[in-house]
Amino acid sequence: MLNSFDSLLILVAAGGLLLDSPRRRALALAGVVLGALAVAAFEVRVGTGSARTLAQGATESNAPRTFLLLNTALLLVGIGFAVAAALITRIRDRDRSGVSATGSILVVLGGVGFVVGLVPLGTYLGPASIVVTAAVMAASMVAIALVSRTVRLAHAWTWLDRHLIDRNPPPLLPVLSSSLDILWLVSLVVASIAMGLAPSLRACALATMVAATVSHLMMRRAGRGSPVPILPILAAFIIPVFTTLTAISGSSNPSLHSLLDAPLSPAAEVRLVPWVALACWGFAGLWPLHGVVPRLTAPLAGLLLTRLAAGPLPDGLAHWAPLFTPVILLGILHAAATIGVIAVRRSRIEALLVAFALLGIIAGGHGMAGAYGFLGASVLYPWGSRLADRLTDSRIMSALTRVLWLPLVWAALQVVAAGLRFQVTYTVIASLGLAAALWSARGTPSESPTPFQLRLTR
Repeated sequence: MLNSFDSLLILVAAGGLLLDSPRRRALALAGVVLGALAVAAFEVRVGTGSARTLAQGATESNAPRTFLLLNTALLLVGIGFAVAAALITRIRDRDRSGVSATGSILVVLGGVGFVVGLVPLGTYLGPASIVVTAAVMAASMVAIALVSRTVRLAHAWTWLDRHLIDRNPPPLLPVLSSSLDILWLVSLVVASIAMGLAPSLRACALATMVAATVSHLMMRRAGRGSPVPILPILAAFIIPVFTTLTAISGSSNPSLHSLLDAPLSPAAEVRLVPWVALACWGFAGLWPLHGVVPRLTAPLAGLLLTRLAAGPLPDGLAHWAPLFTPVILLGILHAAATIGVIAVRRSRIEALLVAFALLGIIAGGHGMAGAYGFLGASVLYPWGSRLADRLTDSRIMSALTRVLWLPLVWAALQVVAAGLRFQVTYTVIASLGLAAALWSARGTPSESPTPFQLRLTR
């Protein structure tokens, strides 16, 4: 169930999504991400995110005073950014709509709710300490944004994308100019469904190979990707996983459900999970594979990791999580660094959705519920974004399409809370990367460059 801080955070996010100005909306949503990180940290360390029991939980949990001070300041800074965006919208924007005005009111109401809810904890920590810490933290974030705008910290990504990796976003669909193209697309759809629904391990492995091979052919048909069949090679690592699990289960064609009760030792799980992870990495299309796999395959990474690793090989997945998480983190940082480029924005948003879905699957627990939310969004976004483009003529319809992102706030809370339980540093960096991505994506093609934005012209 939603506790009070979760509810307030969703209220602020709903208001932020209703703001008309892309700049104000991006600032509000970046603040929501910072607030979600702080709320999740309270739930993990203090044991509650409820305003009524937060001060009591902080005392009973013996949480360090420094943590409470920094986390409270982070929450206030995040919500402060959102409230500032709402107030600027009300004061400066001349062409205000009723939808945007409603969003501003919701954000301000949520901000007031947070301040009131933090009063008991603020009394315990000292109001002056919280205000000073929050001011220093906000000033540091603004300074980092200004520095990144000046020195363009993402030039390394630019060089890599320009010289080593195909920087052009892969097409969503192949060029359907012949019956063979249609056959490939149908084969990919059927293989994808089999990867998600097939009860048999053999059928799932076969569908994985078919999906990888067809995806490579589709990319080459579109003139993109690498001549080297990178995705089929990575997907082929499923074969030793299939043969090993078949031998251990004692059946010639075991079902995936039966593998949950198979006599797998922890050592066997540790040896098998890396091969599954390599195949998932290929399908996800995260950096540096973002230019060699089609965008349609990204959600298949989550399906494969859930069915072949999180289910039958949980101990192995937990063992390798400290290594897998930084690889996913690189994909998040790359997406955050390049999302300001209009030509690649949609593919970077898809990368962020898949990356956080993978983080939730690896974290396990409640993170799985959030992972399913991100995974579903990664399936719907490529098609929904095209439909939304046709509805942007009306402010009301445009606002309604933006509000559809609201469930991801709850999903992000689940993933971040689960991540903080096993990899604090990486989860914090991933959350900050998401906030940076939201801020960097605030511009439109006619607007000036933004922090973390790249110039990919030769």
